[in-house]
Amino acid sequence: MRSKTKKSISRLAGIWTFVLLLIFKGIFPKPAYAFLTTVTEVKEKNENYQPFQKVPMTVDHSSPEYQAVVGELENNNVGGVPPKGQNDRSIVAETFFAESEEGVTPNFATQDTKVYNNLAKMAGIDPARTKQGILQAYPNGFEVTANGKTIHVIPLPKK
Repeated sequence: MRSKTKKSISRLAGIWTFVLLLIFKGIFPKPAYAFLTTVTEVKEKNENYQPFQKVPMTVDHSSPEYQAVVGELENNNVGGVPPKGQNDRSIVAETFFAESEEGVTPNFATQDTKVYNNLAKMAGIDPARTKQGILQAYPNGFEVTANGKTIHVIPLPKK
């Protein structure tokens, strides 16, 4: 019995070694991580590359509508208890006022639990009552409205 087990383990190790050699020799398709590229390579291929782009908005940052949404987000501690989270609230507020086609709800995706949990509370969802958490309870997201504007929030898992 012992010799059969040793032979099986030896065969398995040999098979895996052979498969790995095929992968690295290029006979099998390369794993996904082999296709990743650097920001420098992307810049070289696309002269119009910009790492950050402003979202076109329907209002100005100084408008009363925008400020009202930021105030509502601040009152609900989106991004953290003020003064923390100011940048998070600005990004979320910009999503509420993003230019979009008529009838299209802008999407906002984030991994930040301080953002999506508090947005869920604004939508009437209690994260504490969703035993598995917002991420698992709402994998396709949820809608939240602030000052008459609605966005679709998509919680993302942490890497």
